[in-house]
Amino acid sequence: MPSNRNRLSLASALALMNLSLLGGCGDQSAPVAQSTPEPITTAKDDRAWLTRWGDYNMGPWTTDQLLADGARGRHSAKTLAWNPKLEDWKPLNELFPSASFTGSEEDGRRWTVLIEGINDSFDADQSEAFWQEYHEATGTEDGRPFVPGVARGSRVALWQERVRPMVRQVLALNGRFGPGPTSMTQGLRHALVLEASDAIARGDDESALQALEGLGSLGRQTSIGLFASYSDEGRAYDRKTKDESMTWQEHEDFAFKGGFAVPVHINGVLSTWNDWRTVPGAVDRLAACLDWIDLAEFERTYQAEATKQVRNNAPGWTVEDRARRHREIIALLNELRS
Repeated sequence: MPSNRNRLSLASALALMNLSLLGGCGDQSAPVAQSTPEPITTAKDDRAWLTRWGDYNMGPWTTDQLLADGARGRHSAKTLAWNPKLEDWKPLNELFPSASFTGSEEDGRRWTVLIEGINDSFDADQSEAFWQEYHEATGTEDGRPFVPGVARGSRVALWQERVRPMVRQVLALNGRFGPGPTSMTQGLRHALVLEASDAIARGDDESALQALEGLGSLGRQTSIGLFASYSDEGRAYDRKTKDESMTWQEHEDFAFKGGFAVPVHINGVLSTWNDWRTVPGAVDRLAACLDWIDLAEFERTYQAEATKQVRNNAPGWTVEDRARRHREIIALLNELRS
């Protein structure tokens, strides 16, 4: 059995992101062959599965989880998988000939490059002066999270101009997604929020809708993203930071949470765009870019986060504010689907 089948941790996942893209240095040994391997014959077989991304192993997954994730774009048909009943890794489309897979690996790689590029630019600007202007522009520290203001400080304006070429590449991926590693998307989310807000301020409805569609596509990509897997380097990093390994469900929750941040952003932008419903095609386009959201999963993830009282300590931001925002988002999603 592979030596790195331990569940992944958040800290090690983010630390190993670039290693995964470059091929990494994880355990490349094949699984130990079983003396009497059995064929995989049913989707109800819940033996533990591992999948491979680059040189790293991901998992374990149940069969149902594996197939459901392939159908929503997390795994490709060619993704290699293994469980204790197999002698060696095999592609999923060989193991499950009738399974469905969506998205493309090429689009998944494009998203990864863009997310990492904007993150690098975002991180490079983390000075006190930048953050003061940034929070004034986005309202993220005064009880109005994710609702952008009109004012732009010179540092924020410079950063926004610098990432705009990457934002245009993101918009070219509207409606597209695919398997691949992902990372924290705060920088890209806020770049798209500022892009939409500026377009609304100047009356450019089409550019505003494109930016919001970009947010919707980013949410879908984030929700299916895989994190660089758990190698010896990851375990050493965990011991150093005393981080705990994530269960499969915690990994799913983290991915969903990143994706579900998107309707929060979109709801915040729309609260500043009072006449968006009168814009031709706006309702249909926003509905299409958010059709990947499972409302039951959204509710479950929200309730799990609500118990942690996350962000409720922000100045002027209360538990009631959080609940009100949640109701607004659910109402928006139901409106778009009706």
